Amino acid sequence: MKTILIPLIAAATCMADQTAAPAAPTTPATPPATADLLQKTGDIMMHYFQSPDPGKIDGLITDIAKAFPDARRCNAIPSMVVFFGEIFKANPGRTEEWMKTVSTLPEDWQQIFQTAMQYAQGKIPDVSMAQTVGPSTLDACWGGYLASGNKKYPEAVLRVACRDEPERTIDVTIRAAAWSASSFIKQYDEMKQIAREFFDNATEQQKLNFASRTNENTQKIVFGTVLKPETESDDE
Repeated sequence: MKTILIPLIAAATCMADQTAAPAAPTTPATPPATADLLQKTGDIMMHYFQSPDPGKIDGLITDIAKAFPDARRCNAIPSMVVFFGEIFKANPGRTEEWMKTVSTLPEDWQQIFQTAMQYAQGKIPDVSMAQTVGPSTLDACWGGYLASGNKKYPEAVLRVACRDEPERTIDVTIRAAAWSASSFIKQYDEMKQIAREFFDNATEQQKLNFASRTNENTQKIVFGTVLKPETESDDE
């Protein structure tokens, strides 16, 4: 069974709710300029860890707020907080400049970026160490990974993705973790290696749990073989 939740892990995916919502007949659901802006910000965020460029961050902060004048329309706030938290932590000499830009934004966005600064300063607990995990925690971990490439974030998601489930029960958070991890494994070579190393040290039950929630292609990438044929997998 496909997971019910699809994590929103970048600014570009925030627009999903806006494009899906019915629009008035005379008003486009997604103005072309806004769609272009979302594509631009999404591309930066989805690949930042591969080519870090602090020079893009000031413009990225401004563009995100322009794309979402109402911050409540963006469903990727947890991932953004940790994404920018990691950026701020990695570039302490630039944060004063960036926070001047933040001070020009609407109040809701100021609060979001101020929370990111608190994460950078260690005033908010590391999400990769969270004891209680929900879908928003997974989103936040992916945001941290996209900003830093730090394997602690995807490893936290993988730990959830291979947990045991009670019999005849579907845990939405576990399935979301497996779905999102599989998606990242397919997209990023760096994530393929992280997953392989993680499961080298996993138990057989953890491997089987993850295999039962992913398709055969993902299993071959991670394990080098199919542990759970799709006819036996819960993923299909």
